[in-house]
Amino acid sequence: MELRKYHPRDCAEMARLFYDTVHTVNAADYTKEQLDAWADGQVDLEKWNASFLEHDTLVAVEGETIVGFGDMDSTGYLDRLYVHKDHQKKGIATAICDRLERSHRKRAAFRTETDGNARQEERERAELTFTTHASITARPFFEKRGYVVKKEQQVERRAKREAESRAACPGILLTNFVMERTEDLELILLTKEKENELKACAQILMESFEHAWNTEKEAEETLRETLESGVLIAVRREKKTAGFVGAHPEYPFGWELHPLAVAPAHGEWGWEACLSPASKGRRSGPERWSCILVRMMRTA
Repeated sequence: MELRKYHPRDCAEMARLFYDTVHTVNAADYTKEQLDAWADGQVDLEKWNASFLEHDTLVAVEGETIVGFGDMDSTGYLDRLYVHKDHQKKGIATAICDRLERSHRKRAAFRTETDGNARQEERERAELTFTTHASITARPFFEKRGYVVKKEQQVERRAKREAESRAACPGILLTNFVMERTEDLELILLTKEKENELKACAQILMESFEHAWNTEKEAEETLRETLESGVLIAVRREKKTAGFVGAHPEYPFGWELHPLAVAPAHGEWGWEACLSPASKGRRSGPERWSCILVRMMRTA
């Protein structure tokens, strides 16, 4: 299975997948009348194509066949997520969501915070919100991903052929759920005084390169040596250290990127997704170092 960007030529096949999936996978939770109103086989391909191009849209393919697709807008709203009826339970929906969420992190708006004396910039923080309107069928999938139900709602749908006779045909109500997940992200400029963070980073270093350091003390010493001449920036997700990156001058006109490690649980998360927002513009403090490190990581 391969994930790739959407192309307009995919739209018609995606519309067919949408219809087939709704009328099979969702049939256990909705009546035939509701399914017909939800997917009547008359998708406006021009509107769909326009929205797919406006959003971050991914297509999952196996060979020449589209087996799933999903799209997310710039606010983190997951608009559509459908997997082929014959390719359920293969991790396709998870792969699509992981990639879309990872891409959205690149647009995180970090803000600088200080240590209270308003002199030393210590960290940059961003809060991301992912939302979706999940069907009864999809609700368990999103709950496993950490989404919570904000409200249950009744959405009115009607087949396209009935749209012009709105007064005479009241439309069909479908139940879905407004679901949301938030992520708190931090970039922290480490110092020798931040003992707990250094220990957490040393543990990650040992887990990532288990044969390079015999003890946590040795790994922590490596980090302290980096701080002697360079910089270390840790990434925290939901108050837990997810990884770190360091740089120190090694050459007349450059910096060496070392060390860099990511906690196993965040291996597919994407370092550049967290650091890249800080690369916009010339700034001071942690943001300035982030700018340097991002450029290094993108060429590593």
